[in-house]
Amino acid sequence: MYSRQHRISKKPSDSHDAPASNQFAPRPFVVQPQTQEVKPPENQTADLQAKEEKSKQVSDGFPDPAVFTRHVAPPKQPRIQMKLTIGKAGDKYEQEADKMAAVVQQESSEKIQQPPATQISQVQDSVGLGTIQCDSKGAANFNQITGEKLNEADAPDKLKLPPQLIKGMQDGWDKSFPGGKSQEQGGIIVKDKEGNYQWKPGKSGTSGSFTPNYGDQGKDDTLIGVGHTHPYDASEGGMTDVSFSGDDLARLVYVEDRIAVVQSGQGQFVAARTEEFNTMLKGLDEAGKKKMFDEINKTWDDTFKSAKGKFQERVEAAVKAVCSKYHLVYYKGKDGNLTK
Repeated sequence: MYSRQHRISKKPSDSHDAPASNQFAPRPFVVQPQTQEVKPPENQTADLQAKEEKSKQVSDGFPDPAVFTRHVAPPKQPRIQMKLTIGKAGDKYEQEADKMAAVVQQESSEKIQQPPATQISQVQDSVGLGTIQCDSKGAANFNQITGEKLNEADAPDKLKLPPQLIKGMQDGWDKSFPGGKSQEQGGIIVKDKEGNYQWKPGKSGTSGSFTPNYGDQGKDDTLIGVGHTHPYDASEGGMTDVSFSGDDLARLVYVEDRIAVVQSGQGQFVAARTEEFNTMLKGLDEAGKKKMFDEINKTWDDTFKSAKGKFQERVEAAVKAVCSKYHLVYYKGKDGNLTK
């Protein structure tokens, strides 16, 4: 039987119990050693019964983090083209149209010679990825969501993960099935004093847990976030494209991470914190943070249980519900190209 543990490596000397973690949650982080067993409900599937989780502890004294909301704009109504009438050849309207066409053609030819505003540039990866096609605007968007302050309304619709993060997560995924058995991998992404991103892999986790290696952050590094894998081996269903668990998102209450990252197969997922999420945390004592942690998990659990479709679709519904309620910005995609 697999147990899900949740630990935070920045553990202070004194701690208190947090509520039992979600039985259905896919691949949560390790936040701290477990003390209570939680029995799965009778109607739980055999696969989920095999993934019974233990209750977790959450430590005191962690800095406040933030959450983001995902908005989907409704499609615009198409315009209806009115009927056209055609005049006689050579009339004054045709002459005016010919003059206008000549002006437009001249302007168009001048614009063609100018470079586009957003160029696709060749980026040579310093960590061994080779040459990568990188959308310069998408890269700037990643810088935006990992900055010191992100307002929910300003969150970009698309982003491009930096090559160091892409390679680090892919390397982790490639190592997630030693001997055919699932083993979570992960690490931290930081920005050095020169402004360059660095991926620092942590130690291998277990079948259902990973402990972030916060201690590898250098004194001049800025912590950006933690990434980890969600592997399910054949005995666990062999699923891929499994997004965040409730704990993966709830832990943002206790850490300073600006983003959380998950890779499952080729699927990549990012949750970014916002100023709105930080506002919800403002003024909360430890009891208040614990309550918010519990409420995030409950929102995830309730949505997962009521959602329809495949396991991955139910997880996705639960993630979106949490992000919408607690103002986290949620992105998904593959090959480093993600959208809201």
